[in-house]
Amino acid sequence: MTAWCAIRTFPKHAQEMSGETPPEPVFFLKPDAAIIGGSNPISEINCMDGQIHHEVELVIQLDQNQKPHAIAIGLDLTLRDIQAELKKSGLPWARAKSFSNSAVIGNWLELGDKLSLLEIGFDEYVAELHISLSLDGKQVQSANISEMSYSPSQQLEKLVQWAPMCTNDTLFTGTPSGVGPLSKGQKVVAMLKHSNGELLSIIDAVCI
Repeated sequence: MTAWCAIRTFPKHAQEMSGETPPEPVFFLKPDAAIIGGSNPISEINCMDGQIHHEVELVIQLDQNQKPHAIAIGLDLTLRDIQAELKKSGLPWARAKSFSNSAVIGNWLELGDKLSLLEIGFDEYVAELHISLSLDGKQVQSANISEMSYSPSQQLEKLVQWAPMCTNDTLFTGTPSGVGPLSKGQKVVAMLKHSNGELLSIIDAVCI
């Protein structure tokens, strides 16, 4: 199971990283060994003494036809100082993004029954979703999926044109503004909610 991760899909995050929204979706990878959570909820996150930054994201799990099967809240953990050094040298980000336990996923919500019950399509449903992250009870990241420059479906459409994707691969769809460091002892709560207030997926953990 590979995690395919989109960059700078929220305009305000692109600005805070001193970058621009790319002309089309751009991706990097996290290997299967970097992924934790999902069907096995986690309660701890290794913050590496403040070196790791949080990036909250909507995560999509794909079926055998590369179609959305389930959704969850996720954290793309990043070694920001190392990423900055790599960027400066024009080098790939693997060392800063693809380390052990760097892709944290909350509980999965399978879409089939949900969409059938609501009698709506995937695009219409995810447009009503909201992601957020709080540290010690203070909200630091918050955005509606509808604020993305490229919707999850647009990202997936570009990705499947060239990527050798497999069943149960995941798509991390990008983070909003407000990224920052994690500190030892902090309480981390990331949530995926519907606009009607329904909690769909959660990560509730402590930084160690």
